Amino acid sequence: ENAELPIEKDTEVIAIWEDIEYKVTFNGNGGSGDMPEKKAKKGSEFELPNNGFEAPKNKKFSHWKIGNENKNPGEKITIDGDTEITAIWKDIMVNVTYNPGEGSGEMKGATITKGSTYKLLANGFTAPENKEFDIWEVNGEKLSPNSEITVDKDTVITAIWKNKTPETPPVTEKVKVIYDANGGSGNMEVKELNKGSKYTLLANGFTAPAKKKFKGWKIGETEYAAGDEITVDKDTTVTAVWEDIETTPPAKEEVQVSYEPGEGSGTMDGSKLEKGSKYTLLTTG
Repeated sequence: ENAELPIEKDTEVIAIWEDIEYKVTFNGNGGSGDMPEKKAKKGSEFELPNNGFEAPKNKKFSHWKIGNENKNPGEKITIDGDTEITAIWKDIMVNVTYNPGEGSGEMKGATITKGSTYKLLANGFTAPENKEFDIWEVNGEKLSPNSEITVDKDTVITAIWKNKTPETPPVTEKVKVIYDANGGSGNMEVKELNKGSKYTLLANGFTAPAKKKFKGWKIGETEYAAGDEITVDKDTTVTAVWEDIETTPPAKEEVQVSYEPGEGSGTMDGSKLEKGSKYTLLTTG
């Protein structure tokens, strides 16, 4: 400011200089709390302090940013004007790991952002002897595979095992093999066996119809011989097949008819003919 001085003699006026000071302010950038403003002389070095803000949820302090430069606490900057120092935050990462409990083996966990959701995997561990997987335990809570959890800290997922349920033996379907005499007489045993079993066809046990003899077996349209092996997938009827008995006519027996003259003399031609046939006697010759 202008000031008036009474001048009564030679006077030397000396200029007095003072330092130029700039403001150094801090921006929480989503964090909470305050960091007090600082003053620094122009051209001076200013050492960046530790973060004093409270981080946003699930974040932690990463570094400071001044203009386009990233700086860490403890680094020094040169003050050439009012300066804003901005806090930069980064996600907090947490680990999800799997524990086999009484089982064995390994399962791959994950490293994820704190506060994010995570879907529990299907069990990949080997069960203890005579046990099977039951459920996962997470922070004391029982959860099934594919359940989603919010992960706010390092989290261990532990396998819980239960006694193995005894296996129910499969129900075996039974099928029957039935023999059909097809005109013959008698009975043959009905055979019951497991579906899909192999079975050997028996020798004929029926009595053949008159003038017939056993030829073989028939199942559907297919003929089989005794001793053939079949696969039985359903109730099966095995039908006897009969064929005619071939008869051979008896050989013809010939007899001789001859003539004796008695008290006479001479000869007469006789004849050969089939035994049992009729013959007309000749007149005397």
